[in-house]
Amino acid sequence: MTQDKYQISVGTFDRLADKYAERFMHFRHYEETFEKILRYFPAEHGEVLDIGCGPGNISAWLTSKRPELQITGTDLSPAMVNLARQHVPFGNFQVLDARDTHKVDGSYDLIVCGFCIPYLDIADTRLLLTRIAERLKPSGILYLSYIDGDPANNGLQTNGNGDSVFSHYYTATLMAEMMASAGLVILSADDRTLPDSDSLETFIYAAHASV
Repeated sequence: MTQDKYQISVGTFDRLADKYAERFMHFRHYEETFEKILRYFPAEHGEVLDIGCGPGNISAWLTSKRPELQITGTDLSPAMVNLARQHVPFGNFQVLDARDTHKVDGSYDLIVCGFCIPYLDIADTRLLLTRIAERLKPSGILYLSYIDGDPANNGLQTNGNGDSVFSHYYTATLMAEMMASAGLVILSADDRTLPDSDSLETFIYAAHASV
């Protein structure tokens, strides 16, 4: 996928950032999946990397439960990064392409990547998972969510208001293979359906395969 196509999606998220935050900052359907993160990562302290942080909804929830966590967040949408800085003022948020995660300094006890890969093609998701494995500490935990579906349906989607994004779907088999190729192993995977949609969403909890 060309950079121009990514910029189409970024432009849409920039325009709709406030509406996105209004819906998802305190979205119980997702917060239930965040609670499971803390079962795998019970530590009070630690370094967290939030890739595709959006308005900071995951980081804000995590720090409401674990105030001592140190947050670093990235997103390609400047509007989303601005919102994340407002919602998690003590975090370190920057505009950065997920594919450039190797440019983030340090290593992390917890990496979260909430609904970032639905906007990356398969090749770039493979690259991202490799970058994640490089930044995840040996005993670290990865939380990642995606939309389950046939990759044959990948492509441009436009709503009734003319807002467009390039969407990408993944199957459980494909995701397991990509995780394994990156040296990661899935600890558990939960499937959920949005209350007002028939879209199947998958939430993965993973670690280094050597653990």
